[in-house]
Amino acid sequence: METTKKKDEQKDELDKLLADKNTHRLVIKARLQPVGYNPDTGECARFQPAGFPEIGHVIYDAPIVKKDKDGKLMLDDEKQPIHATQKICIIDSAASMANHLEKVMWDETACELQPDLAHLPYIRLELTEDGKEAIFATSSILQDHRIASSYFLDAMCKEPEGKKFIDYLFEQGKFEATAGRSFIPPTKRKDILNTLFNHDPNSLLHGVFFPQKKLGNFKLARMLTASLEAIGADRVSSAGVKFDPIGKKHAKDTNYGQSIFQKEDDVATNIVATFVIDLDLLRSFGLDPNKNRLLVELAAWKIRRLLAHPKLRTSCFLSLKKLWLHANDEEKQSDLIETWANSVSKDIKEVFPHGKAFVVTSLKKEVLDSAGQDDEEDEEKATTPAPEGTP
Repeated sequence: METTKKKDEQKDELDKLLADKNTHRLVIKARLQPVGYNPDTGECARFQPAGFPEIGHVIYDAPIVKKDKDGKLMLDDEKQPIHATQKICIIDSAASMANHLEKVMWDETACELQPDLAHLPYIRLELTEDGKEAIFATSSILQDHRIASSYFLDAMCKEPEGKKFIDYLFEQGKFEATAGRSFIPPTKRKDILNTLFNHDPNSLLHGVFFPQKKLGNFKLARMLTASLEAIGADRVSSAGVKFDPIGKKHAKDTNYGQSIFQKEDDVATNIVATFVIDLDLLRSFGLDPNKNRLLVELAAWKIRRLLAHPKLRTSCFLSLKKLWLHANDEEKQSDLIETWANSVSKDIKEVFPHGKAFVVTSLKKEVLDSAGQDDEEDEEKATTPAPEGTP
């Protein structure tokens, strides 16, 4: 009974924070370390940040204040803090962390949302073929741009039958057409936000952008922003080789032959994940209080799920060491996160008692044929001789 009372009080705490317009944000910080890391010996200290072939991963000098041996700020002659620098590595950017936070929602075996999130609406694309059962292709949880993906907007609604999804959103969102592009009258902004919430609430957490003029190029910033940084970072370069004992020569689009590769990891004194929930932006949506609470609970569920087993890539398997929660700059009990996360399943069913995926369909042949066109065009350009006189 005492435990139930405490959980009710912690849930009430969220309602109070949402009602208090002076509470602008919730900030969750987590200290992590590589799995198997031994601080006494330094073993298993390496991890692999996100990176790209042309850029690699980023290490930069961040300004920090200098302190003396007693922990007091060191001041200059003008009584201003003396600054130094510290190496920071971006392990995962805001966009990359959004991908991780969405991935934990999805059951890859069942091709469905995790059981805790049953009844949460999302967009589901199925491919059809004459005489055959429709097959699952992707969802707004997996697809970049979420509900705004052209794969969905160009597809047909399963219900109402015969209506293109972009036309359906145009009607539901109360857009107004003009000669140039559609727009949302300020007084109608609430309609499109409610439409997004009712069909894909996850898109309100991570932001959305509709590039189509028919939907007014509508754009919404992230309500949940996350980053993962390594403090006191240093780069570790290594190399490897892939042997081919048969010795066949490498050819395009094959993995024949031998290849030598370079690999770069990092080490750091601390790894910190930061999650910021923008309550001011949430309030600007104009949603009902129970919907606001559900969005924060969904954010808490995703954060808790990611931090439980943060395997971000093959060589970046981390473990959670400590967790903090702040409302603005005031520290709160970190177990509030657990309570809010545990409430999401019940509150999803209350807000969406008949919630389910909104299914859109496309012809399998059209989607798969168009998917390879860009590659074919690039290959044709690469093999077509340039006209005489071309430098």
